[in-house]
Amino acid sequence: KKYMTNPAIELLTDELEARGIIQATLARNISISKSLISDILHHRKRISIELALRLEKHLGISATLWLGA
Repeated sequence: KKYMTNPAIELLTDELEARGIIQATLARNISISKSLISDILHHRKRISIELALRLEKHLGISATLWLGA
């Protein structure tokens, strides 16, 4: 299966790696399920506005970047 690259997913993957954060830790820190993070990283779900705001608060990266705006 071929799908389009999502810059927000690449950014999230890179940020987790650069900061040494595992998916479970991020999920716990922003009060979401581990499965949601996994679904996003595997292109099964999109980053919602609410999640973008949580990522912005926790990682310091603008919600508009997470939403691809």
